[in-house]
Amino acid sequence: MGNGIVNSRSGQSPFTLPHPTMSSRAVAWTGQAFDYDGRPVRVLAYDVLPSGWTEELTELHEQTGGSQHFIDIASRRYACDEVLRCITHPSSIVLEIGCSSGFLLKELIETLPGHCVVGADYTIGTLEALGRQLPGVPLVQFDLTRCPLADDFADVVVLLNVLEHIGDDEAAMTQLFRIVKPGGAVIIELPAEPSLFDVYDRVLLHHRRYTMRSLTAALERHGFVVERRSHLGFILYPLFYLAKRLNQLRYPTGRDIDEKRLVAGMIATTRKSSALMNFVMRCEHVLRRHFYLPLGIRCLVTCRRTVFQKNTDRAPLC
Repeated sequence: MGNGIVNSRSGQSPFTLPHPTMSSRAVAWTGQAFDYDGRPVRVLAYDVLPSGWTEELTELHEQTGGSQHFIDIASRRYACDEVLRCITHPSSIVLEIGCSSGFLLKELIETLPGHCVVGADYTIGTLEALGRQLPGVPLVQFDLTRCPLADDFADVVVLLNVLEHIGDDEAAMTQLFRIVKPGGAVIIELPAEPSLFDVYDRVLLHHRRYTMRSLTAALERHGFVVERRSHLGFILYPLFYLAKRLNQLRYPTGRDIDEKRLVAGMIATTRKSSALMNFVMRCEHVLRRHFYLPLGIRCLVTCRRTVFQKNTDRAPLC
């Protein structure tokens, strides 16, 4: 049984995606499933390469942080506000890449009546579980560096904490430019400050953390125009910085400890302060509307593919 959340546009405007095995054929979304060679398929799956995300990490996040960790609540609030701001016409396609447990996906569906929300992830088990919860929502498994979606597919693309899990994030940015429509927006959130890489990043299979300068430069190099930028966790940054430095001293690479169990405890501990932290993050949300926040736990960037712009320097598509 689902939870009653239905994608309002999906049953009204079917679309097609490339066939996973035969390039000459297409697979149609019917409103409830993909018509895959005459049989209904809830999740359309494409081949994927090894990546920095696993079903096990999704389970870790669900068990320790769930949907109520204060950072993730603030992250979803910001993402929903940005999607609403970026949508320029009715019946848009909004694609969330890295939908994981579906917490943001559900909020987008509720926030965007009249639009089509599509979920995508790297792990098939995660998507199959979501398919049972979210009737009428198209779900696709793919590797972003080899994205099968057509050119100009989505009006808005959302990626919360995705690119740091991809070894070749430059190839991923190339694909993002290709699949977003001219005039469309890409909303990105990533872990900030490379010098703070620690045991937490190792357990979550991060390839890197980012500076705002390096992130915006990379996006501009791939043809995007950066429209907005800021940070999440600005008010908490001093405590965050101290905690990360202590982690680097106490838990260096190669130490004989159960790092996964350690990080699970860290996440659970911070979640216990959710009432106070939620208030702090709401205050920061208001502050961010009026000022650029130069530091934080995560980088926030919204960029657009301009209507007349072409990415002439991007690498060949995979």
